[in-house]
Amino acid sequence: MAKLRVIQCGVGGFGGGWVNVLKSSPDAECVAMVDVKQENIDKAVAGSGFDKSKCFATLEEAISKVQADAVLTVTPPIVHWEHAKLAFSKGLHVLTEKPLADSLEHGAEMVKLARQKDLRLMVSQNYRYNPNPRLLRSLVQENKFGGLVHGDITFGINASFKGTFRETMTYPLLVDMSIHHFDLMRSVIGSNAKSIFIRSIKTPSDAYQHECAFKGVIEFENGIVMGYSGDWGSPRAATQWPGDWALQFKDALIRWTETGCTAEKSAPWSRERTIESLGAPGMAVTGQAYSLAEFVAAIRENREAETSGADNLHSFGLVAAALESIKRNAPVNLADVVPAV
Repeated sequence: MAKLRVIQCGVGGFGGGWVNVLKSSPDAECVAMVDVKQENIDKAVAGSGFDKSKCFATLEEAISKVQADAVLTVTPPIVHWEHAKLAFSKGLHVLTEKPLADSLEHGAEMVKLARQKDLRLMVSQNYRYNPNPRLLRSLVQENKFGGLVHGDITFGINASFKGTFRETMTYPLLVDMSIHHFDLMRSVIGSNAKSIFIRSIKTPSDAYQHECAFKGVIEFENGIVMGYSGDWGSPRAATQWPGDWALQFKDALIRWTETGCTAEKSAPWSRERTIESLGAPGMAVTGQAYSLAEFVAAIRENREAETSGADNLHSFGLVAAALESIKRNAPVNLADVVPAV
């Protein structure tokens, strides 16, 4: 079967990783690179051996010069909207990095345009495409250990982004990082969120001009309640990037940390506990490579991708609802935030 022909927009920074993913993919190939910075093009070409004659400053020029099936945009969120409009008008599918767009409104319009053209729109929420979250999801789906009751996620890294855009970003952790955790929660729990309450916290860190920590509670449509705590600026032992998870099932506490997943059990009033390691399923590809494979499969099978644009509105919507909750100092219902599409 012929490989999916992809125009990659944005090859600097995080885009550099995507250059390698496309180069090694058995299902897709890069047929053009686009970047507004020539130094990014030069570095990508030098590192990958890509044909420099197929590199362009704009997506419009690339589309006019090469035959393609899809666009991968690894660019600032506001550009996703512009790239999607152009790509869909030319009959091309779109894979974007997170977030879907610069606003929920633009994200909803992207979803509508894709549907009108019967094209695929997918967001690469790569955190969920890994063995341990797949294991947790299966435990919930199969009602193991008596079924999930509630849980907590803690994320904390003593980061410093001095001199970068994150230093001046309002609520940098929520805006820039939390969508990964929100999307993981939705995937593992198997439900969209019903409401969210977030309380922002000012820490002593001087690495940010705005608050970089919070505590929150999220209720899901299936009744599960999750605690969520994040801190991007306090001295502490770092959690893993997906956060450290503690899921309380009826018959066991399931933990997911950097060492893997375990099931803990104890008798009533006992300080003694048994800890069982849980083996995660094997996966041929993970992360971004899985995102690309899922994108190709969705196109070939004429179906929505797992993290389609429409699905991702519910993860993106949690970010918007969290910010609104801080503003109101009250819980926010997702039905009042996520656009209907």
